[in-house]
Amino acid sequence: MVDINRIQEIKNEIEETTESSLRFFELEFEKFVEKLSNAIKKYNEESVKINKALAEKSRVYDEYEKKTKEIKEEHTIYSKKVGDLNKKSEENREKEDELLKLHKVLVNKGKSLKAKEADLNERERRLNDR
Repeated sequence: MVDINRIQEIKNEIEETTESSLRFFELEFEKFVEKLSNAIKKYNEESVKINKALAEKSRVYDEYEKKTKEIKEEHTIYSKKVGDLNKKSEENREKEDELLKLHKVLVNKGKSLKAKEADLNERERRLNDR
């Protein structure tokens, strides 16, 4: 035969166990949520620190990049100036070579003219001596 009191006792035990388990689960879940919340807060704090550090590093990198660009531009300008100076130097060397050649021609012409003058003077002297 079915004992209704026994069924009621079992039902009460189930309810007590369920309530106890639910309280235990609720307490454990609250602890879990609190730990998870703390972990998320720490993660967010670290994330903020890292983002600030990254922003600073990015700013510094941008400054270096800007300075590097300026230096490259200066290098280009100076390279062009050096190229222009080298070209002018080469042109001056060529002109100097031409002037040296002309100087040699003039020196040789001068010697030739002096020799002709000396020859003419000698002829004139001989004619005068006759």
